[in-house]
Amino acid sequence: MPTRETAGHLLECYISTVQDSFPILPRKLLEDKFDEYFDAPQSSSSARPDPRWKIVINLVFAIGARYSRLVRTSSRGDTEDYAIYRTRARKLGLVEISPLAYPDVLQIQMTGLLAFYYVSIGQMSRAWIVVGTALRFAYSLGLHVRNDDPSTTAAKREILVRVWWSLYCLERLLSIITGRPSTMVDSQCSVPLPLTLSEELITKGGVENRYRRGDAPSDLALSATSLAFPTSSTLTSFPLVFLGSEQREKESIPGSFFKAVVQIGIITQDMLSMLYAPGTMIQSLDEIQEHIRRFNQRLDGWMASLPPMLNFQTEYPGKIDMSRTFLREHLLLGLHFHSARILATRPCFGSLDTEGREGSNEDNLLLFNRRMTTLCIGSAKAVVDLLPDQPDVVFLYENGPWWSIVHYLMQSFSVFLLEFSSSLPPSRNDSSSVRYIGKLLRWLREMKDPLAQRAYCVALRVWKMAANPNLLVVSDLQTRYDTMF
Repeated sequence: MPTRETAGHLLECYISTVQDSFPILPRKLLEDKFDEYFDAPQSSSSARPDPRWKIVINLVFAIGARYSRLVRTSSRGDTEDYAIYRTRARKLGLVEISPLAYPDVLQIQMTGLLAFYYVSIGQMSRAWIVVGTALRFAYSLGLHVRNDDPSTTAAKREILVRVWWSLYCLERLLSIITGRPSTMVDSQCSVPLPLTLSEELITKGGVENRYRRGDAPSDLALSATSLAFPTSSTLTSFPLVFLGSEQREKESIPGSFFKAVVQIGIITQDMLSMLYAPGTMIQSLDEIQEHIRRFNQRLDGWMASLPPMLNFQTEYPGKIDMSRTFLREHLLLGLHFHSARILATRPCFGSLDTEGREGSNEDNLLLFNRRMTTLCIGSAKAVVDLLPDQPDVVFLYENGPWWSIVHYLMQSFSVFLLEFSSSLPPSRNDSSSVRYIGKLLRWLREMKDPLAQRAYCVALRVWKMAANPNLLVVSDLQTRYDTMF
């Protein structure tokens, strides 16, 4: 068992960087169980916490230790060896997949947390399998449908809603990274979107107060189904915050942030099923174009609906002011948005071939593809623009999605490769894209994580093979590359 000081450090690492994006565990409950974890041995009471909470706490420690190692915030060996906590969780009874376990809420949370741990260490295949198990557990308990049980408090319902959407967003991320199909069927889900309330307000009765004031109907009316099959009223506008004073808006920022993440996750999930599934092969070019056009409209609507305090492009289009309030939220939402834009427009890089297709106007198709590829390249550049010009990995890990940042960088890199290999404009001699590639490679090089280093080696090797070596001077990058083989 770590010392309480070390454990407190690991818990804070988890809460400060993961909790808002993945609120599968209520913060207040987690902190209470943390205290029980350390107070129980000294307590004379016969009551003991659920032993599974020891597993949960150790998984939290493992994730916190993983982050601590990335930012090098501690020289304590037990803090940085995240595998120790993962092993301890296994010794306490955790197994990789427990199909015979009774699927209660704690089992779902524990399994989802294990999936996130695997994401954080780069084991995406394991994470995809484990989060699928967590979702099956959640389906069996009915977390995917609206909870109208009168015996369940509004606060408890909101906690369950956030458990479901945490798993939803994690599984959607893994589907993008692995290219594997999702287990989600949005048309079968009626669970409402999370309320725009901070976790502190939820535990203090803020949900009940919101219901009594009648401020929540818009949240209750929207679900995965209504956003997966949007009407004209929901296609480009779905409010993220409630109207009210500036203080109320500030208090709602954590909830508004998670709700925005969920909503763009729903849009992205639709992209995967409509643009990247095998069934796309039997669709006409006109149908595919319409899908792409609608997804871009929905992304624009999502951006327009962000509250002013979360709008990362209000004053600095394409860049983020490092002195801004809510810098972390801006960076995370910016990465979500531009990653989704890349997914929506990526099929236009030469894959929409007119040959052998009927009912399509080739000139219009080429014009459409040109506009979409320009958007795609612009979003890839915007991802790189979100990072400071000089690599600062501590800044990136502290303010960005440290568990998946390599994915976002490599996704942008793949777009630049497509730009230089595509016959569509812009031209091969676009020096600005070359500068972006150089900046991206330098960021990957400076990361001290084995996953990032492998990505760096692959990216540099592919770039040297696929592009004109005169376009990018890689001498300063090559020295580090040679030492890795």
